[in-house]
Amino acid sequence: MTEDELIESLRNLDPDNRPAMDAFVKKVVRESRAPARIAVANLSASDPKVAAAAVALTVYLKDIAIVPLLEAPEPAAADDRVSRIETVVDAQVELREKITARLTKMLDDKAPVPINTDRRAEVAPPPRRVCDDAYVLLRRLLNPAEGEEEQLFTAKAFLLLPDDRKDAEILKARSGIWTRRAELR
Repeated sequence: MTEDELIESLRNLDPDNRPAMDAFVKKVVRESRAPARIAVANLSASDPKVAAAAVALTVYLKDIAIVPLLEAPEPAAADDRVSRIETVVDAQVELREKITARLTKMLDDKAPVPINTDRRAEVAPPPRRVCDDAYVLLRRLLNPAEGEEEQLFTAKAFLLLPDDRKDAEILKARSGIWTRRAELR
């Protein structure tokens, strides 16, 4: 799909029409991953030149190749299985490092984040800053062992703190120290 075709599709797309949006997303994902899927399908091609180029392309595609590699059938050869998952992990680690760097930079941004609240809500959510959301997201990224429910409760506890306490928690997080939820009171 060309840029013009994509823009025209976006112009005609109703984001509130869930079935249309789902169909469009599937099409974009399918087309976006097609070259990586073809490369992954040819990792063990009978033509050694095609196989070698497919391996190189998959490595260079990095994060674009993660899903096609994970969805492809596992090869019979043990070294191929290890090589493929190593490519996935390398790409994922590199991507996580880029995300971490972006979020770490955002920890300095104290701009307020506008909050859309439901008028029927009994209690307005606490004010937030970019750095507050960056902290919550960075914690979520770097502490997957906490689990989704614990992350949610910890984020709520953090966001209820006054700004000076949040700033102290952000400073600790820069050193790799994460306060437990029970201590965020």
